[in-house]
Amino acid sequence: MAVQYGHAMKSSAATDGREMLAAIDRSAVLAAIDRPLVDLRTGEPVEVPRRIAYKPAEVAELLGVGRSYVFILIKNKQLKSVKLANRRMVLAEDLRAFIESLPAGVDSERGAA
Repeated sequence: MAVQYGHAMKSSAATDGREMLAAIDRSAVLAAIDRPLVDLRTGEPVEVPRRIAYKPAEVAELLGVGRSYVFILIKNKQLKSVKLANRRMVLAEDLRAFIESLPAGVDSERGAA
């Protein structure tokens, strides 16, 4: 069965997203979200407020998927989002919850490839 999104045709297996999500390295994405900022001159950590929200394009970059796929995850209610000042945003806590909800075998599958 094929499902049409815009102009592209995708099989139902591809829109399900299990194959794409299986390629996500959970620990690397969580580390990127939690990475402390460092002063390049001194090497000391810099105290700055943590990001509380990400644009869909930033989420796509962190997950290693396309921006349109992030919108599919949002539409299918797999990834929560909010509208802030007419812009769609994904809260950091919702991104973390999404990543932690991925199947447990994801990290080990990626290492075995």
